[in-house]
Amino acid sequence: VQTWINRGEIPPSVEMTAAFIELIIRDEQFGHHHSHKELRLMYAMAIVRFVNGLVDREQKGKFAKSIQVLARSMGLPTWFVDLRHASTHERLPSLIVLRDGAMQAVAWLHDHYWVRNLKSTEQKQMLQHNPEIKVKLNQYKDCRKTFIKEKYNDPTPYVTCIQSLVELMNDDVIHQEIIPLLLGVGGLVPTSKKKRASAEHMQISKGLIELWTPLIQGLDDGFPDFGQQLVSCMIDKLDAKDDFEINQVLLNPYAAFATKDGAEDVTKAPSYLLTL
Repeated sequence: VQTWINRGEIPPSVEMTAAFIELIIRDEQFGHHHSHKELRLMYAMAIVRFVNGLVDREQKGKFAKSIQVLARSMGLPTWFVDLRHASTHERLPSLIVLRDGAMQAVAWLHDHYWVRNLKSTEQKQMLQHNPEIKVKLNQYKDCRKTFIKEKYNDPTPYVTCIQSLVELMNDDVIHQEIIPLLLGVGGLVPTSKKKRASAEHMQISKGLIELWTPLIQGLDDGFPDFGQQLVSCMIDKLDAKDDFEINQVLLNPYAAFATKDGAEDVTKAPSYLLTL
């Protein structure tokens, strides 16, 4: 888990699990090196961050909801909220209570995060071929184009498509379905090369921006890490080994005759990379 953390951004539940496990192991093996109060403070901090990290992600809308309400909505026992409140505003709970709280927090993360996300290979393969996501993305695209063509008449159809996608979203769906489809040809990058950016005209068309902006904003509002994950995957597409391919084809006028745009992997084509 620590290696995963060092590689970059990770889901908050993974970081919380690592923090609790590290603390529990340190307490068991080296607890005698810390004072009673130090251990209570460490456990209290871990529990406060655990509760805050979970409920803050659920805080949506114009009006803030209480932590108790948010905790109940996500199946988090209110006992954790009470323990967080005591650790923050009152006298620190006893070490026995805090240790028990840490163990129960790990159990809750196991049941509500790890079990749900550590799917078998077969399940992941089923997700990769789930047609519903692609259908809804195509529906959004059609509805949004109609909205623009009819001079901004009724946004309800494409907004409904966005809401339907948000309801289906989780970490697996984002990484295995939505982002690959958006970064595929026909997604954010048009199928027609005439609509893509070029060396002579590096700007993306206004129509392309107008088409996809509501979807990206809507998905990011519904799943706050989405935008960051999308940008990260876009950067991975534009890694260093693609620089030579872009420069060779675009800057050398004769290279274009030797290298066909998108001959094998269409996502390595210069027009695709420039548009992305």
